[in-house]
Amino acid sequence: MATSATKLQNKNRHLELLGQALRAARERTGISQEELASRAGLNRAYVGCVERGERNPTLGNLMALMEVTGEAPGDVLSPVHLEHRAAGPQGQPKAQQRGAAAVALESYSEMFGNALQMERKQVGLSQEELAADTGLSRVHLSQLESGRMNPSFLTTMRILEVLQVAPAVFFQHFTLHGPGASPMPDRRESKGVRHAAARAHKKPGAV
Repeated sequence: MATSATKLQNKNRHLELLGQALRAARERTGISQEELASRAGLNRAYVGCVERGERNPTLGNLMALMEVTGEAPGDVLSPVHLEHRAAGPQGQPKAQQRGAAAVALESYSEMFGNALQMERKQVGLSQEELAADTGLSRVHLSQLESGRMNPSFLTTMRILEVLQVAPAVFFQHFTLHGPGASPMPDRRESKGVRHAAARAHKKPGAV
């Protein structure tokens, strides 16, 4: 069984890899942290912390950042790997291709819930079994699958480690919203959220 120190190390590593992946995607797009933050509606300092692996972004904020890069979520997250990789029946990693959700879903939380349910059933686990293996409550998992929660990245990785599904594979289920259509970032984890779009359209002298 993994020790507390090992679990903490894995969490830190997941956030480091996520930060590196997001920074690489931003650099490929050719924009600064300031521009990324402004276009995503997030605080510049917060984005810097995410890129350094110091913050644990929610799904909403993560998707808002990836929207700005314009790259497919699965491609952005391809450098983020599982810490404990199981092999398939022939000694090879499990299937690495997933189709995008066939049903048009409005929110990223709904896309997450749909993807989670599909992957859980793919490996033959019940909600109760997945809850026991992840240490999350059955109610929590039910809310995630119904699209009523905005999970953090570490919670996502906690689930994917059990399902043995790489982030790049899991996020193939997601389709980016159009520019400016991202959900409101989570205020709880980014107190300095900026409404850049609103300021850009504010007339001079308006109060």
